[in-house]
Amino acid sequence: MDKKTALKYLNKNRMLNIDMIDSVESNESEVIYAGDNGVLLYVYAGDSYLISADYDVEKILVCAKPDADVFLAHQDFYIPLIKEQFGLKSEMRCYTAVYTKPNPPEYKIDCEIRQLTLDYLDIVAATYSHVNNREYLERRIKDNYMFGAFSGGELMGYIGIHDEGAMGMLEVLPEHRRKGIGYALEAYLIGDLLKKGRVPYAHIIEDNFASLSLQKKLGMDIIEDKVTWIFK
Repeated sequence: MDKKTALKYLNKNRMLNIDMIDSVESNESEVIYAGDNGVLLYVYAGDSYLISADYDVEKILVCAKPDADVFLAHQDFYIPLIKEQFGLKSEMRCYTAVYTKPNPPEYKIDCEIRQLTLDYLDIVAATYSHVNNREYLERRIKDNYMFGAFSGGELMGYIGIHDEGAMGMLEVLPEHRRKGIGYALEAYLIGDLLKKGRVPYAHIIEDNFASLSLQKKLGMDIIEDKVTWIFK
C-alpha cells in the first residue's frame, strides 16, 4: 500500500499517531491499508497491528490476518469490534509521551551507558517487572535494542525499545534507585534515537504515575488522547 497516503492520513493528528508515523518512516512496519478513513500497519518484529481510523473500520480490519492477536488502537470507538472479530479479551490503556525538542535532555551521573549483551539476559529476565517473556527480552538484546547503566562493571539499570518502536523496558535495580539512573537512561536513549532521525516516544500505562512524572521531567509532551493495546 501507499506510504504517502498513509502518512497523509496519520499527519492529520500527528502527535496521536506519532508511533505509526515513526514506524512507517523507519520501514519497521508494512502499510496494510491506507485511505481517507484510516491506516492499518503490520509490525514485523512484534507480529502486531497498529490502527488509526475515523470510520468504515470493518473495511480496514478485513486486511488483518484472521488469527491476529495484538492490536494498538488509537481511537476508542472500534475497540469492541476488534475484540469481537478477533476473540480478544484484554486491553491496556496508555498515554503517549513524545519528545519534540531538537536536543536531548542533559544528565549528570557518574556511570557508563552502553548496549547490553546476552551476558545480562538472566539479570534482565529476573528483574524486569512488566514483561514475563524471556524470549522477547532475549530478542531485544540480540537486536541491539537494549542499553544498560554501569558503574565499575556492575549493572545498575537498563532501558530498551519495544518491537513497535516505543521506548520502555526501563528498570533500575532496587539498590540503585533514587540516584537519577532512570532519568539518565531515558535521556541517553532519547539522544540515541534523535541521532538516528527517529522520534523518541513512549507508551505509559495510564495509572503508572511514577513513569508519567519521569516523562514530564524529561521534557516529554503527554498526549491527552489515550491509545489502547488489545490482546488475548
